Amino acid sequence: MEKEEIIKRIKEGEKNTDKILSWVTCLPNSTGSRKPTVIRVGDVFMHPIFRHPYVILEKKSSQYICVLLTSNSDCTEAIEKCKSRFFSESYFTKVIFTVENPAGHPFMNVFEFRSQIKSIHTKLKQIFS
Repeated sequence: MEKEEIIKRIKEGEKNTDKILSWVTCLPNSTGSRKPTVIRVGDVFMHPIFRHPYVILEKKSSQYICVLLTSNSDCTEAIEKCKSRFFSESYFTKVIFTVENPAGHPFMNVFEFRSQIKSIHTKLKQIFS
């Protein structure tokens, strides 16, 4: 979710502080000073169309395989909760897609638990095989 949409929801009367905090903590770094020079598994970017963060799972030739995160705990596509201090109110989903150039998307952070990324990647392979 982008800054303008969060402001709109607050103006419309959103009162749930936990929900607002989870949206704000998922905002991309606005300073632009933190951008990876090399894109790696575990890097988290904000998707400009989906307006949700996504995590790089794997690089295949010129494409990056990614998984979408959501802050909605009731999402039917959610697989499991993120074990992250930066994305503590986020959930991995079954939504996978490819991106050719994630460097063109706003960088958010690095997902610090690589073991969970490997676990999610394995789960997704099982689901889609």
